[in-house]
Amino acid sequence: QFEEWREQQGLNGVNEEVMLAYFHNYRRKLAPSSMWTKYSMVKSTLKVYKNVDISKYGKLISYLKNEARTHKPKKAKTLEREHVEKFLTQAPDSKYLMIKVALVMGISGACRCDEITKLTVDDIEDKGGYLYVSIPDSKTNVSRSFTIMTEGFSINILELYRKYVSLRPKNVPHRRFFVNYQKEKCTIQAVGINTISKVPQAVASFLNLPEAHSYTGHSMRRASATLLANAGADITTLKRHGGWKSSTVAEGYIQDSVNNKIDIAKRIQGGAKKK
Repeated sequence: QFEEWREQQGLNGVNEEVMLAYFHNYRRKLAPSSMWTKYSMVKSTLKVYKNVDISKYGKLISYLKNEARTHKPKKAKTLEREHVEKFLTQAPDSKYLMIKVALVMGISGACRCDEITKLTVDDIEDKGGYLYVSIPDSKTNVSRSFTIMTEGFSINILELYRKYVSLRPKNVPHRRFFVNYQKEKCTIQAVGINTISKVPQAVASFLNLPEAHSYTGHSMRRASATLLANAGADITTLKRHGGWKSSTVAEGYIQDSVNNKIDIAKRIQGGAKKK
């Protein structure tokens, strides 16, 4: 790729200025981590075939380090409570029933897409007044569980779950909970992770939210943590809920909590008024 780019630019030889121009070309195309990967590949190739050692290019190294330092990774957009409420009440079950149930599962348990995908019928217990859901296998090898109740939404989400379960064919040859749903019927085909990851985007598209494509599968997990943080949850509760081993992520949600920021503002401004 470097040689092709150099020919297209009509450049001869390899020097620091050429390399700076080459990597600047990828500035908006690649994340800093990918830039460093490309740097390593180009460095090895040039060392072998051109006997050029770009590791000695101080300006290039400084440029790549600065890009990594100033880079702000894009975060998946977060669905807010009113978004979830509006979708659950307004989206027709005839088309969105499976998506509604997956959304409720994802937000209630701060679930990753693969965790939702791998849910089995044995992982969900209908206790009458609530659902008890177990996540036995997670990315961090931390098993956890959560409950789903009717409180909090104007629609009875337990009835939504039961409606979906009632449509499950009796001859399903697997134990996966989520099966394909179309034309008000369920089939025996298990829902894949790609479909689950597009649930938030489907919600955003139905609600005509800006940049619907920015609502990724991670949006459900972010929404769950954000709602919990806004409710005043501490780091321990957040870590346990999402299965995070590190406190860094949980601290980030608490710091980003709008309610927390409002509380801080009230304390500061309230203190100023008293003086």
